[in-house]
Amino acid sequence: MAGLLKIVVVDDAQPQLDAVNQILQDHGFQVSGFTRADEALEHIRINPPDLVLTDFRLGGVNGIDLIKCVKTFNQDIECILMTGHDSVNTVTDAMRLGVRNYLLKPFRGTELLRVVERAIQARSLEKQSHLSASHLQSVALLGVEPLGEVNELIAQYVHKLNNAMLPFVLELSDHLHKMDRYSKLDQLKLKAFDEETQIQLAAIRKIRALIEKKSEGEFD
Repeated sequence: MAGLLKIVVVDDAQPQLDAVNQILQDHGFQVSGFTRADEALEHIRINPPDLVLTDFRLGGVNGIDLIKCVKTFNQDIECILMTGHDSVNTVTDAMRLGVRNYLLKPFRGTELLRVVERAIQARSLEKQSHLSASHLQSVALLGVEPLGEVNELIAQYVHKLNNAMLPFVLELSDHLHKMDRYSKLDQLKLKAFDEETQIQLAAIRKIRALIEKKSEGEFD
């Protein structure tokens, strides 16, 4: 699964850094660990990873500041924030920067791996979404009938809806895989909620398919 995926871990506490690095390495990730933010950023600038996992408190700076710098290098780098300060402001600031996942310390190795996997899935799905958008642009350049202002707006809204729903869909999927921990009634509730979510996702896919069909001149 993770053979070539590169992860940078930043934590000024050496024991925790070593522990996180070891867990990720044992599961096949290529890991580079740093206790200093400036050294981590220099490495990231030269060798962009797939994922950055950073502690919130890093001496003179914090993880939010580091993520801001990472995003200036490459917006596509996924970031996960490790924090012992589960404040609304911290999480909100992180989400504004495109951080879809965070780990509340202390956390278990299984939780670390689950969140990392979720971030990687999100990155993969987002790439597919970008490819779809690129396809729409390319057919327009080939002289096919353009989307038009309204369809272009709809395409943008669909893309935003996909990105907004993605974290919730992945989290719901995580709960569905652990159904046996819930009561029979709660299992029924989760399944019903999942069905409603799938209906919404299907509607989004249908709209996107119609836009693509229009762009390829398949309508009469």
